[in-house]
Amino acid sequence: MLADSQLTQGDVLYMDTKALMVQIVRTMPSLAKEKPLNLKRIAEAAATSHDATLVRKGIKVRDMLLQLEEIGVSDSKHEFMANEVAQEIIYLGSLKDKVMKEIKSLEVVFKTICDHNNYLRSQLESYKAYLQNVRTQSGTQVVKGKEKKNKQAHVFGPIKYTHAQLEKEGIIVESNVPENRRSNIFFNISSPIPGSFIIELYYK
Repeated sequence: MLADSQLTQGDVLYMDTKALMVQIVRTMPSLAKEKPLNLKRIAEAAATSHDATLVRKGIKVRDMLLQLEEIGVSDSKHEFMANEVAQEIIYLGSLKDKVMKEIKSLEVVFKTICDHNNYLRSQLESYKAYLQNVRTQSGTQVVKGKEKKNKQAHVFGPIKYTHAQLEKEGIIVESNVPENRRSNIFFNISSPIPGSFIIELYYK
């Protein structure tokens, strides 16, 4: 690759012309169907289109092509540049497909994270409801964020829960106990003091 100091005015004009031609073809992809690309015809199509921006680009690139011919950088057919423009269009197309696939993959990951977050929130709410239920049954209530013992209640447990009940409430999320043995398992939960719980497992 030539260093910047070695680039001639013709080289710069060539690269600018090619870049502008790529922009036009990407904006009007139907122009790329003709093989090999006819750059003069593409420039004329842009210059006579109904889009003001394309018209300006078309007129500009048409003049640039003529300048390249006049200084001898390119011939009247501009075949070499046409091949480079075609290759650039193919490369940018595959790059776009790759980016779109990555975007879709990230969208799937984002949805999975959101679903998991919603699941955790649901589990948290279930756990809060479960604790509130235990406090209520053990004679403890929450008043303005503080636990207060119910004077009329004297039941501190133990409260019996089956394996199936805790699964239904979402307290047990995963279990290594075989399904045929789960019906024989139960838990006794007691609260000797507010905020402290004793969980005992029994097997019939």
